[in-house]
Amino acid sequence: MATQLETAQEVENCLERIGQEMKISFRMFLTDTFTQGSYKSGIWTYEIIQQKVSFVYWFSSFSNRKEEVITTYSADDDKEKLENDLRAGLSRLRQFVNKKKGMF
Repeated sequence: MATQLETAQEVENCLERIGQEMKISFRMFLTDTFTQGSYKSGIWTYEIIQQKVSFVYWFSSFSNRKEEVITTYSADDDKEKLENDLRAGLSRLRQFVNKKKGMF
């Protein structure tokens, strides 16, 4: 069984690989940045809370779309399943973003 810290580290490792492939630069979500209205259009953020990973695409400082993925990594230590689950969540979000931006 993985600890929360180990799970978060593995999620970050996966996001680094996925981001390189998809040409997306992820930023960890920070409440202070949000409350200051500093997230601009085109920014991708993520947040890890226990076994939930939230991906957010920002259309503007206060308009965004979120996709959440529940992971089982802390229970099964299955890195491949974790990466596949993260990819699936990101694909759903990216599909929505592309439709909203008119990029079919």
